[in-house]
Amino acid sequence: MKKIFSITGIIALLVVSCTTERVEYENPENTIQSDAQKALEILKKDGHNTHNAIIQKESIILEGDILIDIPNLLETYEKFQSSYQSKQNLSHDGVFSGGKLTSKYVDKLSYSIDDDARAEWLNPLRTAIERFNEVNQCKVQMIFSEGSAFTNISYKELEGAPVGLANLPRLAVNGISFDKKPGPNIYIDPVKTASYGFELKVLLLMHEIGHTIGFEHTFGSQTHKNQYIANVGDFNGTQIQGTTLYDSNSIMYPSLRNVSLAAHTRNDIIALQKLYPGPFISDFNQTITGPRFAVVNESVTYSTSANQTGNSYIWQVNNAGARTWVTLSRSSTLSFNISPEATPNGINSMGVRCIVTKSNGDVSRKTISVTVEGNPTGGGLPK
Repeated sequence: MKKIFSITGIIALLVVSCTTERVEYENPENTIQSDAQKALEILKKDGHNTHNAIIQKESIILEGDILIDIPNLLETYEKFQSSYQSKQNLSHDGVFSGGKLTSKYVDKLSYSIDDDARAEWLNPLRTAIERFNEVNQCKVQMIFSEGSAFTNISYKELEGAPVGLANLPRLAVNGISFDKKPGPNIYIDPVKTASYGFELKVLLLMHEIGHTIGFEHTFGSQTHKNQYIANVGDFNGTQIQGTTLYDSNSIMYPSLRNVSLAAHTRNDIIALQKLYPGPFISDFNQTITGPRFAVVNESVTYSTSANQTGNSYIWQVNNAGARTWVTLSRSSTLSFNISPEATPNGINSMGVRCIVTKSNGDVSRKTISVTVEGNPTGGGLPK
């Protein structure tokens, strides 16, 4: 960026160099445009397609509701370029806008709301936070904060069609340390959302929160994707392993047309678990009934207390020394003959596990240990 001199500085420059140089005053609008072009080039290098990007005074809007702050982007890029010289092995991909949060932020995400929006949006925010926190085997944990927070939610009258805008994760550069922090802002248009009911507010917040932790848009079909790209612009997303290519019910679908969809789909849950894996915490308790002592070649049967219509079941065993669980049944009970492999040393412990999933997506995983006795060479009881 060119330096804009104070009036005193301009006079001094004219006195010194008026016979050899022509001094031109800068047009502030040209400076803004120049900064916007620099920002667009950085975004292109970082993998974003800036086709149909909306350029505003100090920001760029991608994909309709993703907000990029130009001053922050240019400042970060300058720091990054300087620090990068001593860390040449760091990949440039996705370092400026979007991508996965640095692990140390994921389980302590905080969201605040400006006073003027709090009455209307506080309870929807709390519900949106609960629905993120309920995702099992995922490290993402969020809270509402009365004070400072990683992300602030505020009212802002938005130009064009967007009803909400959000920042993608940002790069923080400290020396040669690079962190990806949550996007700092979610803006909601108070006029366009004035008629929104509770669940639609929750859905809008879940969508924009998704952007602040690194998620891009999803599409309903290839046709929908093509139409969206033509009207709004391409996106920088990558399909996450285990998800389907299209999901019109996802919270990251770029249209809030269905109020009943203010909940994570199976694809949303898989995406959260893949990007931010965490420990398994049972949604409900179950008890496994069956023998805790068995011998090789004996027939054993196990059942679960979580035996209700609509549940699905996976029964697995883990023999001594085995690295993986083997699935033996998908019914409400498990019956099998104890294999000699369960006790290679004469007496060993074998794991029996039941995974129950309810129709609402709640999951319980219960494991018991079974002592197995037999002949180390593979026969029945030792002689």
